[in-house]
Amino acid sequence: MGLLKSFTIYLLLFLCNSEVDIRNQGKIYFDEINTQKENSYTTANIKAGYLFDDWDIYAYANNITDESYLTAVNGTTVIFGEGRFVGIGVKYIF
Repeated sequence: MGLLKSFTIYLLLFLCNSEVDIRNQGKIYFDEINTQKENSYTTANIKAGYLFDDWDIYAYANNITDESYLTAVNGTTVIFGEGRFVGIGVKYIF
């Protein structure tokens, strides 16, 4: 019984895949005279899942630190980047 349990854990770890994505954006200006700017910021994303046969089942979290940042400024319109987002996915590879 112990050998089967150890083999199952080994097999699950062998089939596991994971990713860590860290992105840094330096200071950016949104206008020609450099008055509207966003300071540098860093976001981190993670993904973990299992691969078997032609299937990939995974869970992920984007912007895990819930970093607040701007992606655009146009006059009085300000667009914020995505906050923390958590999800699951299934992918079939053919």
